Amino acid sequence: SQVLFLIGFVLLSLAGMFWSYGTNIFYKLNKQKFPPKIPYIVWSFVSLALVFIFYNRLKIQKESLLSYIGQNAIFFYFAQGISSSLVYFFIPVFRENLHWSALMILIYVLNVLLAVIVAKFLKKIDEQGWKILNFLAEKIK
Repeated sequence: SQVLFLIGFVLLSLAGMFWSYGTNIFYKLNKQKFPPKIPYIVWSFVSLALVFIFYNRLKIQKESLLSYIGQNAIFFYFAQGISSSLVYFFIPVFRENLHWSALMILIYVLNVLLAVIVAKFLKKIDEQGWKILNFLAEKIK
């Protein structure tokens, strides 16, 4: 019953967004992120609804790359933002020499690799930060 309500709420919100802003709003969503505007907030309802619907309903039996990313989602979230910005430095280097389709594949692969590297780096920094905090907490006692 709560799931049906949630799905209904999301569908009504999306219908209202399309009615108010038109179907071209998909092309403009990236510019709606910050500061957050109504269309971006409504679009984020979709992912939030999926989280609430599938939370504790999907059981993952064994460890995998996806489960590792999920368990460290905050690091990968920040890392993807950082890596997608870093990728822009590589585009001018390759733009003149590669066809646009090959460039898109290269940039995608580079973005994923950079995101994994940055996420692992951020996780190491987090672990070191917690070690320092625990050390300081022990000294204060």
